[in-house]
Amino acid sequence: MSVVQMEHINIYALRKNRKKILESLQRKGVVQVEDISVEDSSFTKEETFRKQAVFIKNSAIADNACDILNKYAPEKGSMLSMFEGRKPITVENYYMYVEEANEIMRVAYDITDAEKAISDAKAELARCSGQIDSL
Repeated sequence: MSVVQMEHINIYALRKNRKKILESLQRKGVVQVEDISVEDSSFTKEETFRKQAVFIKNSAIADNACDILNKYAPEKGSMLSMFEGRKPITVENYYMYVEEANEIMRVAYDITDAEKAISDAKAELARCSGQIDSL
């Protein structure tokens, strides 16, 4: 039996597919699996949990701000405008929104803070009205 020079392969895949890939390679018996942690210039490991949590929080605040704006100043449009669907944006507009993301989120926070102040004022008004009635 002749000796064949060993070849090295690197497999990059999603973590969720790791078990299936490893089991398939082990069943075939064609490779020896070794786990090495090499940082590559193309592939790096990032913790996305915190970024995802911030994104979800910002998304909820932006949705809430849109709901508040629609409550106080509904968007006027024709009856057929609801069937139009979403309008695509250009790449330039996308990058413009990315650059203005902090300002957009600041405005969204201001809108939600103003809504909270309005609800607090309404509660105070109801409390004062009740106090007037009792007096």
